[in-house]
Amino acid sequence: MKTWTITAVAISLVSLVSATPLVEKRQAQTSTPVTGASTGGVQQRLSIQNLQANQDVFNMYILGLDAMQRMPETNSLSYYQIAGIHGRPYIPWQSAVTAQQDNTVGYCTHSSALFVTWHRPYIALIEQRVVAMAVEEAAKFSGADRKRYAAAAQKVRLPYWDWAAEDTRSAIPAVMMQPNIQVSRPNPRTGVAQRVTIRNPLFAYNFSNQQLQRQYFQGFFQTTPRTLRSPISPRADNNAASDATMRIQYPARRQNTYNLFSIPTFREFSSTAFSPGGQPNAWTSVESIHNQIHAALGGRGVTPGSAGHMSTVDYSAFDPIFWLHHVQVDRLSAMYQATHPGQVVTPQNATPVFARRVNAQTMDTIDTPLWPFRKANRQYYTSRDVSTAGSIWGLGYAYPEVPVSYQNSPQEDLASFVTSRINALYSPASSPAAPGARALVPGVNAVERQEYSVQYQTQAAKKPDNAFSAIAAPGNGKTSREWLCHFVFTPAEIGAGASPQLDVYFANASNATTRATDAVASLIENPAFNRTSGDYYVGSGAGIGKLEYTEADRNMKITATVPLNQALTDMNIDPNNVAACVKYLADNLVWRIMSDGGGVVDLAKVPSLKVGVSSAEVTYGAAHELPKWGKWETYYEVTEKKSCGLMTGDSALLGSASAPRYLGRNGGGGGN
Repeated sequence: MKTWTITAVAISLVSLVSATPLVEKRQAQTSTPVTGASTGGVQQRLSIQNLQANQDVFNMYILGLDAMQRMPETNSLSYYQIAGIHGRPYIPWQSAVTAQQDNTVGYCTHSSALFVTWHRPYIALIEQRVVAMAVEEAAKFSGADRKRYAAAAQKVRLPYWDWAAEDTRSAIPAVMMQPNIQVSRPNPRTGVAQRVTIRNPLFAYNFSNQQLQRQYFQGFFQTTPRTLRSPISPRADNNAASDATMRIQYPARRQNTYNLFSIPTFREFSSTAFSPGGQPNAWTSVESIHNQIHAALGGRGVTPGSAGHMSTVDYSAFDPIFWLHHVQVDRLSAMYQATHPGQVVTPQNATPVFARRVNAQTMDTIDTPLWPFRKANRQYYTSRDVSTAGSIWGLGYAYPEVPVSYQNSPQEDLASFVTSRINALYSPASSPAAPGARALVPGVNAVERQEYSVQYQTQAAKKPDNAFSAIAAPGNGKTSREWLCHFVFTPAEIGAGASPQLDVYFANASNATTRATDAVASLIENPAFNRTSGDYYVGSGAGIGKLEYTEADRNMKITATVPLNQALTDMNIDPNNVAACVKYLADNLVWRIMSDGGGVVDLAKVPSLKVGVSSAEVTYGAAHELPKWGKWETYYEVTEKKSCGLMTGDSALLGSASAPRYLGRNGGGGGN
């Protein structure tokens, strides 16, 4: 284990400062308090689709974001600098260099008790800057246009991308995939509004200071002129491949999102960090769903080390889609806080962050500073400041599901309203049809990336003609049995690089009754899904990639879940028939881990991996009630004969009873 004396650290940091003008620039400006967007009172953050429908406000959002991205990268309030708080360039933001800082990581907290709470002031900071820039841009108009766009700028708030919504089914918003965009911008001489086409600030961030890129970035990321999704080279990406991955993952993602609100503690809801003894449904978290989306958007690259920016914690915040993704995470978190008042951050082992070095004894608590974000009184934010749903209103924003109109209402009224919205948005009953997300994997691997990108744009948006509801929609008082595949592993065992991802399949499913094949799965060769012909993709779980692991996080385990009901139903297996489910899963459930660059990892190299299958009966109540989960049972006979499968000796890992055996002493179950 490498050890440092304080003297050595101080010398290293002093050398860093003397060699890097960016550090000096970041320290030169006084501390900027995070107040949120203070103009226009409390405004709603809307979905990107609804924000686009309000043309003037969307126009000012684009102008504000574009202006921020065009600021010099040495300015601490530039897009580059604020995005760089998350990971690289691993230098102080508006603070002095100290010996306590860990210059091997960024400020962000992952696999941490602070994951949700840290990102709230972070998003509020960039929102306050985008709104400020929008107000400045509005002032450049003249006459009636100035009044019109000034009013619109007051209403600007960051939009969210609801990747669990039924109407979009995880598709990347079209506006995020177009390189250019039309806006109304003031004529530089007259201030009169004119329609012009500009580079779309939602499509990518364009790096402008190559010196900083060479100095602070590594390898592939030193050579990319802009942010990339599913790159095919340092200068070209494939949004269609990322979109394909998002769409095929939708059914499991939607169910996992609904399951979040049945998790009993904020710690389990927030963090993907493994907690021994947790119930199987708590092996998912808002962070684990978030991780999978990072992996899908960044892709795996064509060679190790060449994944997109969203795939690694070090570079992800530079991609503009990061912010829409994280506003959605914050939205779900505010909804959880509204329905689980009193659930707050509880002590957990700390993860490394730039602001302080940690060891095995360091703990994060509700009072741990959320570095580098300061309040107006110059004190650092802590989780205590953002532990309620109402804390969002104090930062100048609300959500349609957590409206400021409830500010003076009893807590139970807000909880009842938010619960009704959760059920309307995400419960199985709210999905009248489940079109085209399941697909047999065709034996088509010859389609070139350059060809299917164009094909996908016209075909993927079409819903299949034979769509049908795969799961009977439960309602008031109805009970159904829910099945989960759940797993725990140590990402460092897989290695540094792109997001480590475990994919779950049903093998040899060629006789299945399926919906019309998603255009994506039938047309493309997607390195994120290195599947065998006939395998039936069920879902995935992922960690977020890191360029390197430290002593403090090298042994950290994370968890994730893949709901199985939709896929079982597609196989004509009734989820309520336990014996049939156990036999089918024992015979057909397989899993693989994908590596950086798209290869398949030898599971023998991941000794921490444990994959299990559990089920419980769930009772779905009235519209204002969350579902109630019954007794969990784990089916060891499904996994015990498979590589890295849970065995009865692993029962201490989770809070679940051992299920009765259905297969007999010599029962089925093939290996992976």
